[in-house]
Amino acid sequence: MMDLVIICLNYTPPAAPCQRKTKLLYYISNMRTKNTLQKGSIRYIVFKDEGVWYAVALEFNIIESGDEPREALLSLFEAINGYIKTARKVKARTCILNQKVDKEYETLWRDLNTANDTAPKIKMSDIFTFGRQSVAAFS
Repeated sequence: MMDLVIICLNYTPPAAPCQRKTKLLYYISNMRTKNTLQKGSIRYIVFKDEGVWYAVALEFNIIESGDEPREALLSLFEAINGYIKTARKVKARTCILNQKVDKEYETLWRDLNTANDTAPKIKMSDIFTFGRQSVAAFS
């Protein structure tokens, strides 16, 4: 029930009642995917932009870079590990584990997960990997 209070504090009701209902349904459908300090998952993407490899943890808004994709991914996982360890140590609220995802990365994630051969939006040679990692995998 504490998650409900945290999220409601950041919730601004829309003007129209139909929009309010849509937001509430979106909130309810996403309740199952919220991260806690013990469970949940983090979406990540490793991609190249202008010759530099970037690794992004979407829900944490952590971005690491490197000359090689594996270097960026390793740096990202180390940063996530430190982030989760610190959150557990200070007994942080779960809102820091469920940050609003940058629109650019959310769109990239959605495009990577939708098979649409008619209009490829992504140059796949610029994507090293993407996926989900369990919060429990980090100590």
